Amino acid sequence: MGAMKRDPRLHGLSSDHHHALHLARRAVETARGARGEDPVALRREARAIFTEELAPHFAVEERILFPALAAAG
Repeated sequence: MGAMKRDPRLHGLSSDHHHALHLARRAVETARGARGEDPVALRREARAIFTEELAPHFAVEERILFPALAAAG
């Protein structure tokens, strides 16, 4: 199975999703003790990523993507 074709206008959102999934995987592996990362430091990093990247990402989805989907039916 090849890579999914994305509308160029969605590349930024797609990239954000990839970064969030990577962070989630790190968190799960850290919680299991499989990474050797400091969970407190990772929690701080995750909070910063949420504030700087994910919250703005969700705002874009709510402002642009969701209304477009609603208008499409």
